Amino acid sequence: MEMSDFRMRPMSDYLQSSSWEQLYALTEHWQSDLQFYRDEIFFLRDLFSKYFMLMVEEDMIQSVKTGVEVISTLENRCASLTVSVNDHLRHLDELMENEFSHDAQSFRDEHAELENKISEFLKDFRRVKEDFFTMTKGAIASRKKKVL
Repeated sequence: MEMSDFRMRPMSDYLQSSSWEQLYALTEHWQSDLQFYRDEIFFLRDLFSKYFMLMVEEDMIQSVKTGVEVISTLENRCASLTVSVNDHLRHLDELMENEFSHDAQSFRDEHAELENKISEFLKDFRRVKEDFFTMTKGAIASRKKKVL
């Protein structure tokens, strides 16, 4: 698997051959991960808007504002994905109770699409976090130069 491929399922027939219980466990894992990322986003937003703003020079203020907007977008995507995962879990519950409550193939297709959206979100989150740390290192280096 390539490092840039963050999908959670192997490139096999796993999605087609997994039981509803296995997919439920995987989906619960997504739910937990999204809660973790939501907390991380809140933390980054607070760092950015409350503390980082005090450190930056005037020429970096626009970058900080852009960063806050990007974090806000991530926050909205995380919330939307959380709603989708919760709905997906409900559908899985219904399928486990009554296998004919939803079309199995449509559900598996929905599962794959949701997984791809989560994978894209995680890639974007990691990129934003990396950008934030790079910007922070630059701001700290700039302040050190001014102090010295």
